[in-house]
Amino acid sequence: MSIDTGTNEAAVSPKKTQILFPLSKGPVLGASIDASGKKVKYYDKATGNIFSVALNGSDLSTLSSASLSGLVKAFWSPDKEKVISYFEDDKQTKKYLHNYSSGQSTLLNTEIKQAIWSPDSKKIASLTYDENSATSAVSIANADGSDFKIIFQTRIKDISLEWSAVDKISIITKPSGLAEGAVIFLNPENGDFTTALSGLFGLNAKWSPLGNILLYSATSESGKNPVLSYSNQFGQNKTSLGISTLADKCSFSQDNRFLFCAIPERISENAVWPDDYYKGMIATNDSFYKINIETGQKNLLLAVDAEKSYDASEIFLSPEEDYLIFINRRDGLLYSLKIK
Repeated sequence: MSIDTGTNEAAVSPKKTQILFPLSKGPVLGASIDASGKKVKYYDKATGNIFSVALNGSDLSTLSSASLSGLVKAFWSPDKEKVISYFEDDKQTKKYLHNYSSGQSTLLNTEIKQAIWSPDSKKIASLTYDENSATSAVSIANADGSDFKIIFQTRIKDISLEWSAVDKISIITKPSGLAEGAVIFLNPENGDFTTALSGLFGLNAKWSPLGNILLYSATSESGKNPVLSYSNQFGQNKTSLGISTLADKCSFSQDNRFLFCAIPERISENAVWPDDYYKGMIATNDSFYKINIETGQKNLLLAVDAEKSYDASEIFLSPEEDYLIFINRRDGLLYSLKIK
């Protein structure tokens, strides 16, 4: 099924000055804007070395040549001084919290399934699952591991966490086009929770930077045709954008007014979305758009490339919103798209 991205009469053709830049020579992990806001730093997937590169692909340099064997995930703290890294060894995953300022590394509890940073980098939230009690628990602690406390428990097993605002931790069920999903947000201070969305198949969600808009994609009950929509933080005032893509293929502008999205040229009618996509059974061929949430206007930033396909993931904007950075799932390489 073709994606109709030309029906919006307000769509604008791309400018000639917009250029796509390769930022890495090999597959990457943990890409993030550095503290200067002018460069991207990332781990080389093969070696674990850390590199820094300007947003236009120039000035590539090595920040660390330490070999990190088995590194599979890395999540920088918002202040860019600390990182939570996942290592796989003999089918076991170990998670470390490393402070690059002090040089100290801390092995996290092996029962932790996921650990995330608070927006101010001062705390971490962690997710555990107890097989005996069939209970998932959300806990918070200081970045050094002190003042640990459990704030929420649930019987739902397959969930993930996102700390979208200082006073809001999101619990999102594992996206599946064959099961209903939900988004719950809770107060990290007292554990009070509110269900924002529920009863949607294929639910995939992302919060806006200000925490007052919830972007989400959902499918039919058979996992077909993922459609992008948004609501307020309480799941009210739902509005469809009429675009077939996944929520995690988009990034918000800082003022919440615009979305920058990778939109597939075609959505496979034979696949179950997003299950088959996340399993790597299918890939997309994306064009890139800037979308005004208030008016629905779509500006084409980069059309589908006839010579090279881009299946964009882990999309984020530079602080000045002049570059869109993403990893191409087809080759694992890091790219930036100049949008101003």
